[in-house]
Amino acid sequence: MLTIYKTSRALRLCGEKIFSKKDFPLSAFISIYLLVTVFITSCKDPDIGLIPDERIGTHFTDTFTIRSSIILIDSIKTSNTVFLLVGEYNDPKFGIVKAESYAQVQPARFNTKFGTNRVLDSIVLYLDTAYFYGDRNNVQTIEIYKLDDTLSSTTYYNFDTKPFGNQLLGSINFKPSQLGTTILSIKLSDQIGNELLILDSALLDSTEFINNEFKGIALVPKNSGLICGFTISALTNNSAIILYYQNEIEDSIELKFQINTAGARFNHIESNRTGTAIEFLTNTNELPSNQTNEECYLQAGIGIRTKIEFPYLDIFKDSVGDIAINKAELVLDVIDGSIDNFEQPFVLILFEADSNSQITKSENGVNKIIYPDISCISLIPEAICYDEDEQTYTADLSSYIQAFSYNKISSDGIIISPSSINLTVNRLLFGSNKHLANPMKLKVYYTVIK
Repeated sequence: MLTIYKTSRALRLCGEKIFSKKDFPLSAFISIYLLVTVFITSCKDPDIGLIPDERIGTHFTDTFTIRSSIILIDSIKTSNTVFLLVGEYNDPKFGIVKAESYAQVQPARFNTKFGTNRVLDSIVLYLDTAYFYGDRNNVQTIEIYKLDDTLSSTTYYNFDTKPFGNQLLGSINFKPSQLGTTILSIKLSDQIGNELLILDSALLDSTEFINNEFKGIALVPKNSGLICGFTISALTNNSAIILYYQNEIEDSIELKFQINTAGARFNHIESNRTGTAIEFLTNTNELPSNQTNEECYLQAGIGIRTKIEFPYLDIFKDSVGDIAINKAELVLDVIDGSIDNFEQPFVLILFEADSNSQITKSENGVNKIIYPDISCISLIPEAICYDEDEQTYTADLSSYIQAFSYNKISSDGIIISPSSINLTVNRLLFGSNKHLANPMKLKVYYTVIK
């Protein structure tokens, strides 16, 4: 799903700032822009012009109690996503966050004829950079290792890992703020190049190459200060290992092994929250926001989400009688000064919560999403977008509140989640209902039915 948010700004993928114009090929940028602008609507909800007027029975209130707590859903599927994530950073609110990735390599072409008297020139790993999270002025060190175990087509999660040996294939030190190109090049050891160069060309035409000879690579952070995301694409195929060699006929030959969507890959993502307000958060407990300084937490990749409830909606309805909801808005106010180098997710999703603080499933096992009455992105009807001017997220819950008021919904629990839960590590801090500076509010315009 693609979204352009304020077209003078960066191109955003799945709600996150991923590509900038200078990082993305101009022709591709223009093509995507022309494609998606047909479908994009304004990220500002229209003003419906409701003015509270008790003489005609229209009222307004924003004093509802909203109970909030932090929850952890730590089984995040990370296999076969479009990014390889690698890096580590220390976040004073969320702790130490670390990511490493594992990927297969695929021969770019078959029936390869090496010729005789083959001589290696060099072997280079190219990675197509598309995402940075943290301070780009920090030096990033990435090490490359050869996997010891074959990747399969099974589903991998953020807690999964794959073994790799201690033979370092290559490494790189770089500062993202000083990158002159989006393509990172890492020279690998001649040893691995020669091992590949002596293989029989017939071997490269079979799955035996991947299963037995070269099972894949591990990207491991070292002395890192941020997390990088490298694009895995079947269109560009920029992420690849290229072996440069010569033989008795030619002196400049390339053999390419692609890292693309045809191969298995996944990200291992972990966090150490020691010393933070959410240190004792687990997947079996939840932390009320009065234990987290009235701050609510979200983080993609790790699975941190916030659950909210409206405990007195039924009492409110009983006190005023039958009502018609003209408009109901849930407003999440981002904690002042909490963004800095840790950019917020630009799209959130709301899910129905069950009694165990888990996402409610439909009969066929699909997550139950709460669809706002007005979405800021027509391609993502469930989207709740970030307003950069107001530094808030606003969800139109008119139908949801009306349905709950008339017992059409059994639970008033809502789980708030980043949309790209398995794609990035973007995090967010917003105020609870009792936060002094940035309180969460439910604003309701209603008419009493007489």
